[in-house]
Formats: sequence, C-alpha cells, structure tokens
Amino acid sequence: MVEDAFEARIEQLFDEPMAFADCQAFGDAVAGRVARVRQAGRLVHGVAWTLGGSIAALQLAQPSFWDWVVGAARQGSGAVTQAVGGATLMWSTPSPALFGLILGGALLIGYVTALLRET
Repeated sequence: MVEDAFEARIEQLFDEPMAFADCQAFGDAVAGRVARVRQAGRLVHGVAWTLGGSIAALQLAQPSFWDWVVGAARQGSGAVTQAVGGATLMWSTPSPALFGLILGGALLIGYVTALLRET
C-alpha cells in the first residue's frame, strides 16, 4: 500500500522543479555551442557554393562545352520529334485510366497538403 503523503510529495516535486544555480551558465554554453555549429555550417555552405559556382562558370566559359551543347541539340531533335509524336497520340485520345491517374494524383496532392498543414 502506497502512502498518500509519498504520492503528494512526488506530485509536489514534479509541479515545482528545483532551480539549479548554474542553469544560466548551462543555457549560455548551449547557446554558444549552437552559434558555433551554425557559423561552421554557414562557412561550409559558403565554400561549397563558391567552389560550385566557380566550377560552373569555368565550364560555361569553355568553347568546347557550347560545341557539345549544339551537337547534342541537333542529335536529340530527331528523338524529341519522335517522342512528341507518341505523346501527342496519347493526349489526343483520352482514356479513363489516364483521367483516373490524373484525378488520383490530384487527390493525393490534396491529402498530403492537408496532412502537412496539420503538423
């Protein structure tokens, strides 16, 4: 049998947590550590963006890159024309399965959006 005084004391301890003398120092230490981690993250991301941008600019400045883009565009235009012809046939003859897929996707997007708004 548990004594009522013991339960009352436990309840009192949870209702009134004790304040420690070093809680301000602990909070300052945690805030300092979080600030250092954020600063290091900003530095790493800044270096990555700078290196990535420099590499991208260097690649875009190469004439051989633009020659490759033009060649790929010429070669791919025939494949694109063939693919678009097949897609045109699909979109010009509607089917119940296609409309069911579109409706299901729209309902899924709506459900996920509502779910994310609740959280």
